[in-house]
Amino acid sequence: MLLLRASLLALLACNGPDDPGPTGTPPAPVWHVVPGAVVQLTEPGAGMLQSHATVAWSDAETYAVAFAAGQEPQAQAVVQTYTAEGVALSDVARLNTAASGDKPDIAWDGARWIAAWTDVGGQVVLAAVSPAGVPTSGGVLLQSDARTDAVDLALQASGGVAIWTEFGAPGMGPTDGRIAWRAFDAALAPVGPPKLADDSSRKTADAAPTPDGGWTAVWAIEYDHPTATGQVVYEVWGRQHRGDGTAWTFRADDLDTAFPSRPAVAVRDDGMFAVTWRDKLEAEGAGLGSGAYVRLFDADAVPLGPSVAVGAGGDGDRVVVDWAGDLALVVWQETDAEGVPGVVLAGVTEDGAVAVPRTWLSAPGGDRDERPSVAVRPSADGWDALVVWEALGPSGSGQGLRAARVAVSVE
Repeated sequence: MLLLRASLLALLACNGPDDPGPTGTPPAPVWHVVPGAVVQLTEPGAGMLQSHATVAWSDAETYAVAFAAGQEPQAQAVVQTYTAEGVALSDVARLNTAASGDKPDIAWDGARWIAAWTDVGGQVVLAAVSPAGVPTSGGVLLQSDARTDAVDLALQASGGVAIWTEFGAPGMGPTDGRIAWRAFDAALAPVGPPKLADDSSRKTADAAPTPDGGWTAVWAIEYDHPTATGQVVYEVWGRQHRGDGTAWTFRADDLDTAFPSRPAVAVRDDGMFAVTWRDKLEAEGAGLGSGAYVRLFDADAVPLGPSVAVGAGGDGDRVVVDWAGDLALVVWQETDAEGVPGVVLAGVTEDGAVAVPRTWLSAPGGDRDERPSVAVRPSADGWDALVVWEALGPSGSGQGLRAARVAVSVE
């Protein structure tokens, strides 16, 4: 009896404030993010803008960045590969063989990178890029009667889909647009005809693969404002495509009579996904951002709760997202107290809690750090998040692309 009592007392002594005991509630996980130093990836020549960068990790210790060099109609779609530390492994390689190429996207398919871009001739074009950063093959996915813009990829082992914006087609007004997509196989050949996702004004779309072999995409559409004549309101909508061919649309945002736009989507390994967007102060005019938001959904596109403001009510733009385990890692462009854009990060768990408060990745003030892209991979201690963005000088001169790695862990 004395031995039993002594054992019980010893057990109780082990149950401190952080040990709930056999019937208590476990403490909530504690997430940590440690931003690394900002690395200068490119050094553009005088007057050269390098913009709209997207980034993807490979299965090795390397990543690729696709970006636009120059401006329409002379812009070029290019790609460059780097070590995990940001040391260039290849020269900048031109993707487009036509006169122009703009706003490329890039993703890793398990053996190579796949890049996509648009040109002023109404084409959507694909190319494979070797692990060494050399474009090796490609072809035209679409030749449209419209102008094409802002293509995005969702890859599977057997191919994938590209989704993009079209505008300027016969019969379209100056502000009209539509969201279209097309599937392709592992050889980058088109599968089936191009399909219309939605009609709206000229908005951008974003897509991500799902674990069942399908994909999810999101975009913004507009409606006439119910009370303000001549004004519109925006909504963020999405489309879920299962691997078995079933599909449906859903509304992603919950901000009525507001102006949410430029959404992005990332899907977790179990099918849960996160949608991010910026809200604006008004539909027309400068369109200044009024916040960065994220909303979480289960694998059937059912919201897990209301949208979460991660920007502390401040200006938000170019809001992107990826998953670090169970943490939705949200990155966006925010204007600091001096009126200069910088790059900020926050993390939200599936219960809607902001587990990682807003953290600046770029130095406040000085250059304009804009249009971030994010890619996350597992690491020995958790996850390795890579954020790439473009930089502009105070006068708008191009300052090249910059990157920062962020170590993410949980205990």
